[in-house]
Amino acid sequence: MFRRRNNELEVLLAHPGGPFFARKDDGAWTIPKGEAGPGEDLLTRAQIEFEEEVGLRPENSRGWIELGSIKQKGGKTVHAWAFEGDLPESFEPKSNLFEIEWPPRSGKRKQFPEIDQALFFSEEVARRKIKPAQVAFLDRLRAALAEWHHRAPRVSCLALRHVIQGVNQTLVQKKDDSASEPIAAAGSTLTTRPECADEIFLEGPRSRFAEFFTLLRVMRDFLRGFRTLHFVGPCVTVFGSARIQRDDPHYELARKMGAAIARLGFTVMTGGGPGIMEAANRGAKEAGGRSVGCTIELPSEQPANAYLDRCVRMHYFFVRKALLVKYSYAFVVMPGGAGTLDELFEALTLIQTAKIKNFPIVIMGTDYWKGLIDFIEKMAHRGMIADADLRLIYATDSVDEAVAYLRSKAIEPFGLKSRRRGTRLHFPWLGERGLPCSLRSR
Repeated sequence: MFRRRNNELEVLLAHPGGPFFARKDDGAWTIPKGEAGPGEDLLTRAQIEFEEEVGLRPENSRGWIELGSIKQKGGKTVHAWAFEGDLPESFEPKSNLFEIEWPPRSGKRKQFPEIDQALFFSEEVARRKIKPAQVAFLDRLRAALAEWHHRAPRVSCLALRHVIQGVNQTLVQKKDDSASEPIAAAGSTLTTRPECADEIFLEGPRSRFAEFFTLLRVMRDFLRGFRTLHFVGPCVTVFGSARIQRDDPHYELARKMGAAIARLGFTVMTGGGPGIMEAANRGAKEAGGRSVGCTIELPSEQPANAYLDRCVRMHYFFVRKALLVKYSYAFVVMPGGAGTLDELFEALTLIQTAKIKNFPIVIMGTDYWKGLIDFIEKMAHRGMIADADLRLIYATDSVDEAVAYLRSKAIEPFGLKSRRRGTRLHFPWLGERGLPCSLRSR
C-alpha cells in the first residue's frame, strides 16, 4: 500500500513480531506478505495475506500495479503488487499469531503476533527500513508511478519537481559513499536495486521521462565512483572469481600478488567481493598498502570483503567496469568465470584499439588459463588478431616475474614516481576523502 502526502510518496511497511525482531529496526521491516499454495492465484493470495497480516481489507479503485518478483537472501521468491490507499485513524494492526518455545529451552510455549507494527514511511526512510532485497519493489513502484505521471496531463509540473529533487540528491549527499566496511546502498529516487537496474536499462525503448531518469541514475553511479576513487592513487586492478575458497591455492597466489602490488606502491583495486578479490585486497592490507573495491549490486547478495580502505557500490555493470579500468595502470587476471573473461577482454580490446594506453595485462594461474591462452594464439594464427596483440598479455605463475613485468611495463613507461606517503589535495566540503599514496603520476 502506498499513499501521497504533500505530493511525497509514502509506503506502508510491517515490522515482524516476536522476540527475534524486537530490537531490530533498519533492514528488518517488510511489505505485508505470506506464502501461496501450489497453483494458487498469486494476486488473490497477496490480497488475503495483506488482510491477515495487517487486519485491513485492501480496497483498490485504481487498479493493481504489478511489481514483479525478487529472491530474498534465504532463497524464497516474493511476488508483489502495489495499490494506493490509506489507514483509518487510530489504526492498530491485527495479524495472525504464531507460537514458539520462549524463552528457549524453557519448555514454555508463547504466542506472538506475526506483525507488531504497520506504519507509513517516506520513500527515503522506507529504503532504510525495508529488507534490502525488497528495495527493488520501491524502485519498481517509483518507475511505475513516473510512467503514470508521464501519461497524465500534469506531467510537466511533476516532472520538473522530480528532476529538481533527483539532481539535488545526485549532487549533494549527507554521507560519503566510501567506507572501510561493507557499504549499504544510499537511498534516493535515483537508486535502483540490482534486480532491475541493468534490466530496465537494456529492455528497449521506454518513455522519454523514464529514459531521462535512467540517465540520472547512471550519472549518479559515475559521480559516486569519481568522488570515492579519485584520490586513491595509481591502481593495479585484480580480476578473478568470487567463488574461490580460502583453501584454494589460487586464493593464496592472489593474496601474495596483492601484497607484492602494494609493495610496488600501487593501490590494489578489485571488484570488492569475496574469493580472489578478497585475497588480493587482503594481501595489500597485510603488506601495509592501500586496498579499494568497486562492488556491484546483484540479486544474490554479495557483501564487500573486510579488507577495503575505500569501497563504492555500483548499480550498473558498465559503470563498474569503466571505473575498474579508469584508475588502473595494469591488470592482473586470476582464475575466474564469465565475469572475469568479460573484464579481461574488455581491457584487452581497449588496449588493442588504442582507447587506453598500452597498460600491461598479467594472467596468473596458467594451468587454469591454458585453454584460453591457446585459443588466443589460435586467433592470431587464423589472422583474427595481429601477432603483435599476443604481446599484450603476459602469462606467469611467479609473483616475482609478475612484479618485474609490472615494474618495467607500468611504472617506468608511464613515469610513475615514488613520493612520500601523503594524501592528495582534496576538498572534504565536496564529500571527497583522501587516501595516502606512495606513487604519483606525472
